[in-house]
Amino acid sequence: MQYVFYGPNFRPAYLLYSDIFRLGNVRFYKSPYRILMRKSGCGNGFERYANGLLRKFKHPKAMRNKLFIIPDISAEDRACFVFHNPWVTHCIESGYLEVLRNRFPRAMLIANFLDAQLAKQIDIGTVKAHYDAAYIYDEAEAVVLGIGYEPPPYSKLHDLNSIDEPEYDVSWIGVAKGRLNRLIEVYDSLDRRGVKCHFYVVGARRKDRVERPGIVYAKRFLSDADSFEYTRTSRCLLEIGLPKTDALTSRVREAIVYNKKILSDNPRLAHMPYYAPDMVQIFEDTGSIDVGFFFTNVRGYSYSGDFSPVHMLERLERDYESIMQS
Repeated sequence: MQYVFYGPNFRPAYLLYSDIFRLGNVRFYKSPYRILMRKSGCGNGFERYANGLLRKFKHPKAMRNKLFIIPDISAEDRACFVFHNPWVTHCIESGYLEVLRNRFPRAMLIANFLDAQLAKQIDIGTVKAHYDAAYIYDEAEAVVLGIGYEPPPYSKLHDLNSIDEPEYDVSWIGVAKGRLNRLIEVYDSLDRRGVKCHFYVVGARRKDRVERPGIVYAKRFLSDADSFEYTRTSRCLLEIGLPKTDALTSRVREAIVYNKKILSDNPRLAHMPYYAPDMVQIFEDTGSIDVGFFFTNVRGYSYSGDFSPVHMLERLERDYESIMQS
């Protein structure tokens, strides 16, 4: 079976799927449009360029088709096309989905949402009418929206060389997204009790920032290698849940893959298969965090590869058989 992915274009999200992008039957495109492949990278300009393209689609059909990327697979192949934001709705409006259905009659079209807040803003009925199936990483939102739940993946990219003594006790990397006050609260509580923290916060507004020695504020994400250094040199990874969702963040999966302790404010962790009190501490009030937890021996999780996106391909193939038979 052939798989074609359009996005995710956000670099940290792309890396979560990178295991499968090395496979011979998986193709990855930053966009469905040729002009975007030349003009832009994986940044925030995608929607702006796409909106400009949609205006050009008033031109004759022949001109429109020249703008589309047509994957180099056979019309006879069993194929699955997976779309991420912002392409889910753009490809409905542009007619790209129609082109794919005409050229690849044995194909299945999937919308895969990696942002629960954005998914709630989209007309999900229109998505269901144009795609064969839609998935979201948030189990609760899947029920609310009436679409499939697809557990978020994680690709192991590094070999973790052992270090005699971690440089930091607790680290965190991510986009602020309404969590800055909580992060500062955790930092101050731990710092007062001698826990060495190392936080890298992206996208916090200047007026909201509170300067601390162990907090770095930035506009952009670190490189892949520099980001991993936060993980490699820390005893424990902090997870602060996103507002209005109890879905686990990628920090949890990263900690499990690399045998790092987890400090989290998400009570759902107590129900996950890898939960163990000596490796995972769940807190509500920052004052109740047991700092002795960070300095006990690391037992490990015996991770078995179940976060790999390869399992998503297996699910897609099962869904393909079901959809094509219906």
